[in-house]
Amino acid sequence: MTFQGFSDFKMESPACHPGVVVYSADFTLNDDISALFQYINAVAEDPVYFEMPDTIQFKLKGRRCALYAKRLVVGGFENRDSAILFFETFSEFINGIIKNRDTITPNHKRYKPIPVMDIFKLLPRSNCRECGFTTCLAFAAALTKGEVLMEKCPTFSETDSAKTTQLRALFS
Repeated sequence: MTFQGFSDFKMESPACHPGVVVYSADFTLNDDISALFQYINAVAEDPVYFEMPDTIQFKLKGRRCALYAKRLVVGGFENRDSAILFFETFSEFINGIIKNRDTITPNHKRYKPIPVMDIFKLLPRSNCRECGFTTCLAFAAALTKGEVLMEKCPTFSETDSAKTTQLRALFS
């Protein structure tokens, strides 16, 4: 198997920054490469392998890539030529994985985000700030991203209540 490239390609200016001259590139791939996601997850820089939808995000040459079964989305391009040039780098990366697949231990671990509100409803909601965040909601958002441990909340570090057990279950 060799990765065959793309059949369609479009560039868009980010909707959140009208007038910005940096574009995102959206490639429709010729091949379904979802079978490679577990290998990409094992070797790529900063990978996040999602359950729903089945996709993987990672960095390649400093660019954040979002890869679906037959679609690649990458941002930060000045023009079409720079996007096409990057796609060549991406193709080399994918073909390298295909070539060396037998020597790569696949990483099947997938990221399943925990809704912030599921965490928030288990917190004391006192906004005490002892955790270093201004509100319990901000603390819950940091928890779901893995930026802080639940033990930073004094309520959970001092007690082994039912809510503590429920919160620990969310992260297991």
